[in-house]
Amino acid sequence: MDFMKLLREERARARAAASSTKIETNSNNSNEIKGGDSQTDIVSETTVASRKAAQEAQERERLEEDRKMLQTMHYHLVDLKLPHEGNLHRFVVGKVPTLIYIPDVISEDEEQKLMGNISMYDKNWRSLRGRKLQCWGGNPDGSASDGVFSTLSPWLTNLCESLVRNGVFEPENSPNHVLINQYNTDEGIIHHTDGPKYFNRVAILSLQSTRLMTFRHRLRPEEVGVKYGGDLFSVCLRPRSLLIFQDDLYSEYLHGLSDGIEEDEVGGEVEDQGKGDAKDAEAVPCVNSDLAGVVPGVKVRSFAVI
Repeated sequence: MDFMKLLREERARARAAASSTKIETNSNNSNEIKGGDSQTDIVSETTVASRKAAQEAQERERLEEDRKMLQTMHYHLVDLKLPHEGNLHRFVVGKVPTLIYIPDVISEDEEQKLMGNISMYDKNWRSLRGRKLQCWGGNPDGSASDGVFSTLSPWLTNLCESLVRNGVFEPENSPNHVLINQYNTDEGIIHHTDGPKYFNRVAILSLQSTRLMTFRHRLRPEEVGVKYGGDLFSVCLRPRSLLIFQDDLYSEYLHGLSDGIEEDEVGGEVEDQGKGDAKDAEAVPCVNSDLAGVVPGVKVRSFAVI
């Protein structure tokens, strides 16, 4: 037996083991060696990829659950009754481009049918500050969460198609996302914009109760404390009415519903709404009081689904 050969092989195995241990130790202590972050980066990418794969699998499961649930539901299809596209200009209100208010686009019976559709998903409300929410068509950021449905229910798809048929949206910009907000008497939502992830046009169908939506300037940082940032004007949202806003009102103004009070007061219409300073007015000017059938000074406030 060649003992020298065995000794050399044993020493070679010892050196190899020592080398492996050193590499592994340096990799696990990446701050101690130059370039040690490379393995950490690879692990991070692998983790992100794994997380993405898990999210995609979760989304597929959610889609399948939504599909099965919708198949078992008995819902009502409701079409909106809107004037011909060319006549929408008759319902433009206010002086800031562009605000359209159309009363009575559905009947009371159709309103109850829509409320019945919504009530089928009572277990799927997401509770937020000042409201409850159902989100249909997925989250804009692609994430999954409670109260979010990956697809539109057929009755919501029908409503969206009705908006296209009546010229509110072009076919290439057909709505694919719906938010259903439920507000109790003293609830509302802070003033906000809907942001760049959406097409710059919003259609709001109001159900059950009357609320006032108010609009404010969207102030830039240098305008804060210099330019008036309070409510400039309001729109009275009557049950079964449709509100459409776009253009400057989408991008340059904030919209919201008052929170924490029992009643809103309808203000009178004024000529300079949206351009002047409304802070000294007794009530914020209401730009659609005639179309909404309300008189200045009336108090409105109650449960609403918007």
